[in-house]
Amino acid sequence: MEVEPLRLNAQLAPALEKLKAGLSTQNDKQALARFSQWCSLREIVPGEVDENTITKYREALLQRSFVKNGEKHVQNLIRSWNACAAMVEGRQDTKITPFPVEKSS
Repeated sequence: MEVEPLRLNAQLAPALEKLKAGLSTQNDKQALARFSQWCSLREIVPGEVDENTITKYREALLQRSFVKNGEKHVQNLIRSWNACAAMVEGRQDTKITPFPVEKSS
């Protein structure tokens, strides 16, 4: 399995740093931390984030990382992203639809 380097203490892009700083809770900041680094490494700015970006990140997280509770992490990320969506410059449609959560029987 190829492992995805999701957290390398990457320097955040200024726009992502600004977005993260604008969040009011530590939980939201933590939920965006890994994703912000992933985006920064790929030169993805907040205005370019859409459902396709989140899908690619989710695939990397679930298939090529050792992150525990990946689905929960993605759901928290989406909740936090949607909380700060109004702060994304140049975009009005930045809210992300959560992925369906599969219930275990």
